[in-house]
Amino acid sequence: VQGMYLNNDFGPFQDVRVRQALCHAVNREEILQFVSDGKGTLIGSSMIPAFGKYFDDNLTNQYPYDIEKAKALLKEAGYENGFDFKITVPSNYQQHVDTAQVVAEQLKAVNVNAEIVLVDWDTWLSDTYVGRNFDATVIGVDAPQLTASAFLDRFVSDAGDNFINYQNSGYDASFAQAMGTTDDALRTDAFRNCEKLLAEDAANIYIQDLPEFVALNKKYSGYRFYPIYVLDVTTIQPAAQ
Repeated sequence: VQGMYLNNDFGPFQDVRVRQALCHAVNREEILQFVSDGKGTLIGSSMIPAFGKYFDDNLTNQYPYDIEKAKALLKEAGYENGFDFKITVPSNYQQHVDTAQVVAEQLKAVNVNAEIVLVDWDTWLSDTYVGRNFDATVIGVDAPQLTASAFLDRFVSDAGDNFINYQNSGYDASFAQAMGTTDDALRTDAFRNCEKLLAEDAANIYIQDLPEFVALNKKYSGYRFYPIYVLDVTTIQPAAQ
């Protein structure tokens, strides 16, 4: 789940209208073309299409690109003249660096000035992810297991890895409901409600499910893609001659 993740405790980002304004001010299609050769998949919350029933495509266009709407929301929130903030990006992920550069340029249209701060991976982990010492960061958030809960548990208010400091009692209740039932339909609805709340609150600026590019020698076949960063070579075999 690539996005610009926002520290909800940072000054301007404490106001949902500011977060929503930035969502409207970011042209995600432009990012897709520039960063992913147009092959990424737009998303609107913290879930990827590969998770089927849990993915809510209705959220993808929650915030259409609309500069005038973004300006109106910023004015309503008291930031008519914009504000400054920093985007911390791990320098070893070029696609995130490129995305941050595009976002920074786009936000100038609403008088919001973003300074890109490049850090090494260890620094990002210690200061941004663990220390939560950041304004915003462009990153791709994965899941340690192939479960919906693994994508969504980090946004529970008291979660130790809730690095964006998201706080929503309704989200907490919905996540608890999902984890507390064995009814698949109820569980699915509860998880999808969590995604809906993240989108409505503009907790982050969701951009895309990043594409995975793999080069395979024509001598081989059988490679299979996985929805998370896993490379399984056991299915690769010599191609039929």
